[in-house]
Formats: sequence, structure tokens, C-alpha cells
Amino acid sequence: MTEKNLKALEREFEIGLQALEKKFLGLRIGRARPELLENLSVEIYGGRQALGTVSNISAPQSQLLVVEVWDRSIKDAVEKALRKASYSPSIEDNRFSVPIPSPTKERRNELIKIAFQYAEEVKVGFRNQRRAVLDGFEKRKKEENISEDLGRKFKQDVDKITNNYVEKVDALAKTQESIVKNI
Repeated sequence: MTEKNLKALEREFEIGLQALEKKFLGLRIGRARPELLENLSVEIYGGRQALGTVSNISAPQSQLLVVEVWDRSIKDAVEKALRKASYSPSIEDNRFSVPIPSPTKERRNELIKIAFQYAEEVKVGFRNQRRAVLDGFEKRKKEENISEDLGRKFKQDVDKITNNYVEKVDALAKTQESIVKNI
């Protein structure tokens, strides 16, 4: 049973790590990446849709995104959404060229702080999950009369997994910091 708990904990940590990577992709660090615009909400067809579902987004240059809208009737709504998100697109037929400016030094420092905040949020989540697993084990230990040695071993395994994933989060944050600094 404890092995199943450890595997479930690792799966949860892996999901948290993937979510952090996705959040890092959404940071506007001055490098054109389609992920910057994919989830931009566009008000069309009587509702809201992600820009990535109604267009093709590509990055032909490191400082330029190109959005090719599939339906010409939504061109104005896409332009409005881009401008609302502080982008200044130039329009050619059903294509939008969206320049991505390089951030200033102050903005880079701000982006680094944001990246470390994201990382800290994930680490806090990991610690909360760790605490929940250990609390659940303690309750089971009392109910099922589990030995102290097995309890200590389980706690060590949980701590080892948690520390491993916290180190991975720290490494991701440091990598993001170096990416932002080198723009």
C-alpha cells in the first residue's frame, strides 16, 4: 500500500513540474514563442475561445509571431484581443504580424522574480502534498497497527521524493533565470 502512495505522490509532483514548465512558457521574456498567444482569449461566435483554436500561430523569427486566422470574419475580434493584451500587430489580409520587443533590464529582473515566485508556489504545493500523505499514513498506521520502522522508512522515502522534486523545481527556476538574463 505504501508503494502505491509513493507512486501517486510522484505522479502529483510530476504534474506540478509540468505545470511549472507551462507557466514558464507563458512568460513574455522577449523571445517569440507560439505559446505566448495560444491561450489568448478571443470573443467570437457568441463566446470566448483560445486564439490557438481558431488560427495558426508561428514564430518565423526570434522577435516576431505570425497569427494566421482561418476565418476572415473573426479578424476584427482577433485584432481587438491582441491589442487588449498589449500587443501591437500589423495586419495583412488574414495574417497578423506581432512583434515581440526585448524586455528592459528592469523587466528582466521582474520576470526573474515572477519565475521564482512560480517556483516557490509549486514547492509549497509539494510540501502540502507531502504533509497530506504523511498525515494519511499516520492515521493508517494507528488504525492498522503498522510498525515504527515501516513508518520511518515511509517518511524517509516521502522526504527523498519531495527533496528530489524540489531540486528539480530549483533547477528549472535557475534555467529560466539564465534564459531571461541572456536575452
